[in-house]
Amino acid sequence: PMWASFSLRWNWGVTFFRTRESIPSVGEIVWHGLTKVYLPWVMFYGTFLSVQPYLPVVSNMETLFDWYAYGGKPEVRSDPLGMWLAKVWAYCLVHGLMATQGFVAAAL
Repeated sequence: PMWASFSLRWNWGVTFFRTRESIPSVGEIVWHGLTKVYLPWVMFYGTFLSVQPYLPVVSNMETLFDWYAYGGKPEVRSDPLGMWLAKVWAYCLVHGLMATQGFVAAAL
């Protein structure tokens, strides 16, 4: 997220925002970074993680989520669907909060 905010502020500037000719505010940069870059990615990633245990090709593959939720690759993914979805989307929410912090820091 920080590279996106940095680019929005210093590289893309007026071309990205197209609303005025001055440098956009920190809030605008964070908002556009979240809505145009982060949210599309996290929706795809969260959806992928939600169905991963049920896709034969990738069900046994290790993800970064496994390291945070289980401390490594679990032997068997035996969580009920509701618990699995709660873990996945809680992980995405916490990741989103930390990403927002990174967006703000980079947009300053």
